[in-house]
Formats: sequence, structure tokens, C-alpha cells
Amino acid sequence: VNEITDGQARHRCIVNDYMRLSPTERKKTLILSGTNAERLELTADLRAALQAEGSLGADVYWMRSLRSLDRTAAQLKYACAYSAGDVVVPVRDYRRYGLKKKAQYTVISRDIENNWVTVRGTDGSAITFDPSRCADKTTYATQEIAIAPGDQLRWTRNDTARGVRNGQVVIVEAVDAKGTA
Repeated sequence: VNEITDGQARHRCIVNDYMRLSPTERKKTLILSGTNAERLELTADLRAALQAEGSLGADVYWMRSLRSLDRTAAQLKYACAYSAGDVVVPVRDYRRYGLKKKAQYTVISRDIENNWVTVRGTDGSAITFDPSRCADKTTYATQEIAIAPGDQLRWTRNDTARGVRNGQVVIVEAVDAKGTA
């Protein structure tokens, strides 16, 4: 066991060790990190090394992705738990407010004193709701992910309409500037 307390030095060591592996050994290797922030930094370092080596193509497309904010049901009852830009996805319909199941709403403001959150729907309409009365929902942060030929992508939610399962992995063979892969 080697402990490297400096984060940048630790990442360099992990990347160097990984790059020394054969392609077969890489497929059997799992790299773990303690936080999402560390995972994102390490992934960027690994992608840069793989692109420099030529085993991963150049970034062709940037995809918008949602990353769970892992807030508890109790936290999601209060407007203070929301920030502008967060994405709210109801788990069921809330007809009283006009929120639809599985639709994505972007938080545009919050009123902490009155416990109201205002979101914008995909049609551009603004909806204000009391989060304590809409208990079944999840929240996400948006992130941009570079996509290149050779990238491995993993789905983290089921989507039966598209035939996608949680944990399903695909390898990008080709991708164009419009995002068709």
C-alpha cells in the first residue's frame, strides 16, 4: 500500500501506472476515487493520456449529462436545498403545479422565506411550486462530457422506452459533430 497525500501527485501516479498496462490488463482494471470531483479530475487526466497515446480519438462532441446531487427526501422539501441551474425531475405527476413525471425542469429561482422554488420547463414556461408538497423528485447538476471515438459510456438510469438499462456500457465507435454516435 502506497499513500500519496497530494492529490495531483496521486493522479499522476495512477495515470502512469494505468498507461503502463497492456490493453488487456486495462480492460480488467477498476480505478476508484473517493469523491465525484476527484473522479472527474482523474477521468480528465486519463482521457488526456489516452488521447496522447492515440488509443482514444480526439473529442468530437460535447454531451450534456445529468449528475445526481444525492439529496435526501428531507432536504428536497426545503427551497434552500435548490440552486439556480439545478435540474429537477419529478418521479410522478404533480397536476396541482403542472409538473410531469420524468420531465426535466431547470431551477431559475427560490424563495427560501416562503419555501417556493421556480423552475423552467422545456417549453419555456415558469412553474412555481412548494417542494414540501412535491416529495417524489430527484435533483441533478448538469455537466458537459466530451465524447470521442473509443470512449466507454455507462448509463446510470433505466430508460425502458430507449431499451437502456442501468449499468449498461457501450463503446463509441464513431461520433460526428452533431452527436450522432
